[in-house]
Amino acid sequence: MTLLCEVDRGMARTQNRDGIVELAGRLEEGYLYAVEFVELGLGDRTEQIVHAGEVNAEGFHGAALLSAAGMANPFLIRLDARGDWFDGAHGERRVGGTIALGAKIAVSGRWVTMVSVHLESHCDPELRGQEMTRMLEMIEKIAPGEPAILGGDFNTSTAPFTKRRDDPAAWLEQLAREPERLTLPERYEPLFEAARQAGYEWQECNVAEKPTQRFAESNTRPRAKLDWFFTRGLEASLPQIVEAVGQDGKPSSDHEALLVTIFPR
Repeated sequence: MTLLCEVDRGMARTQNRDGIVELAGRLEEGYLYAVEFVELGLGDRTEQIVHAGEVNAEGFHGAALLSAAGMANPFLIRLDARGDWFDGAHGERRVGGTIALGAKIAVSGRWVTMVSVHLESHCDPELRGQEMTRMLEMIEKIAPGEPAILGGDFNTSTAPFTKRRDDPAAWLEQLAREPERLTLPERYEPLFEAARQAGYEWQECNVAEKPTQRFAESNTRPRAKLDWFFTRGLEASLPQIVEAVGQDGKPSSDHEALLVTIFPR
């Protein structure tokens, strides 16, 4: 089973390709796809420059699940209803908000709920904690007490976006005083306590204290641990981080890939 975030369909920045259809075909697996944003432009400020004069065929950006096994009871949870990407204040205009996309598959004869999660980066830890709580409550209604694994980009940056954006020098000074916060974000992000209270754990299914962001070698920006698995009712082992580097040695994504082995308890 593969959980994917931020998957383009018909975006100029990814050659207007349908990446999820191509990947599913290559792996000979079934897929689910849901749109979280309809992009009204070419992407962020850098992408607007690089792809100037190009046109999006569809402008879709969303989440996906891939599985060789049959998927049942698909569901979509819309996490962010603020609509604050629409006016362009974040550097790009788009309609929609972050989502969680899930389904059930059979693992060793038991149904396991798999959920691809994307929490908002342009907000603060408290709001991410609230979105996590609401999402977990909704998952509990869909799969009460059942084994589950959540995976994706939880954007555990440990500080409000405005703080990081508006005074980067002060932010770097704070990181110098607290160098562990970007790779040990639990004490700064309420979403971990929300997960714990809902019966989820993350210690056994993630590589500890390793960043999951990927930048070009020339980029000196501090790397954070933003991507996570959370499991309930599962035995997790062999967590790994796979570097997002293409054959040319350049980053193939700004996030590494996570792997973990799971079995129902």
